[in-house]
Amino acid sequence: MPAALKQLAKRIACLRGFRHFRTLLFKISRPEQLTTYASQLGMDSSDFKKCLDSGKFKAAVQKDEDEASRLGIQGTPAFVINGQLLSGAQPESEFARIIDAELNKRAQR
Repeated sequence: MPAALKQLAKRIACLRGFRHFRTLLFKISRPEQLTTYASQLGMDSSDFKKCLDSGKFKAAVQKDEDEASRLGIQGTPAFVINGQLLSGAQPESEFARIIDAELNKRAQR
């Protein structure tokens, strides 16, 4: 198996169950609850703890946090459309307005 596929397989294994897990993330008040919730969701708690303790994704998360800070993002949801920040829950019309304005700028070049 090529190295890239092995890395992808390892990442998928590490993140297995995340979609179900993320709904519980906002209920957590202590870090040790992460492993408990992972176990309740049917994840292998030992594998999950190894993944969590490894810090494997720490640099990627820090990079995302740094970029969000640079862009002025202070919460979720937040969207950046061609450098323009759209913060908070917004109607579809607001997205369309910004996208249309950006397309119009491009057409005028």
